[in-house]
Order: sequence, then C-alpha cells, then structure tokens
Amino acid sequence: MNIVFICLTDSTTVFWRLSTEPTSAHTVGQSTDNPLSETAFKTFKYCPTFPECFGCIEDALAFGDVFFDRYNHVRRHSGIGLQTPASVHYGTHTEIREQRQTTLNAAFELNPIRFRRIASQVPTIPEVVWINSPFREVLANI
Repeated sequence: MNIVFICLTDSTTVFWRLSTEPTSAHTVGQSTDNPLSETAFKTFKYCPTFPECFGCIEDALAFGDVFFDRYNHVRRHSGIGLQTPASVHYGTHTEIREQRQTTLNAAFELNPIRFRRIASQVPTIPEVVWINSPFREVLANI
C-alpha cells in the first residue's frame, strides 16, 4: 500500500490528500506526473529534517504545516530573486528589494575594495517563472 502526499497550495493554506492508490505510471526517463507536484515532493523529501518515517498521520500533517510555513515565508528562492513566495505573492518584494539595494550601496560606499570596486546588484525577479517552460517542452519534442 502506497501513501501519496499531494499538496495543493494557495497563498496561505496547504491542503493534504492521502491516497492509497498506486502512484502514476512512469516510463524510463519520462514522468507523466504533474511537474509542480514532482518539484514540491522532491523539495519536501530532501529537506534535512524530513524524518525517515512518520509515526502517524498527525505527525505527517504537523511536519507539513511547519515545512510549508517555512518554505513560503522564510526560505528565499533563487528563482524569484532571493525573495520568499509570500513576499512575491503579497507584493512586498519591491520594498524588500529596494531596502537590500540601499544596504548594498551603503556597504559599497564604505569599503569599495571589499567588492572589487564593482557595486553589487540585488537579483531581479523574472516576469514569468516556469517549472517546465512550454517553450522548452516544444523544443524537446522536435
């Protein structure tokens, strides 16, 4: 019996669905699963605090609550300019980016040699973020 955790997230809530159905079929080198759930599961599974086994469903749900709160509100993601998903969702990322740039500029002015005489720039946030870009999928099928 397989227990599959599927997490569906909106801005603040994580919903869990437990299933005893077998996972979807895989072919060699190709997954037919949803890339969003695959990426989320890999991040979840490789978390250093992920236990080898949960004692009960309540333990799994409690772990998920803590994990996704940290993932959405604390962990900075390189794909979105080192911002948290919550800051991008709620629009506070522009303020945060400006504050970071101000801090970097002040540090550069105090000691430009530390920065090899090149002022650092805060990463920008891309206009669109994809897990699997449709354009790349089209190119892969050519």
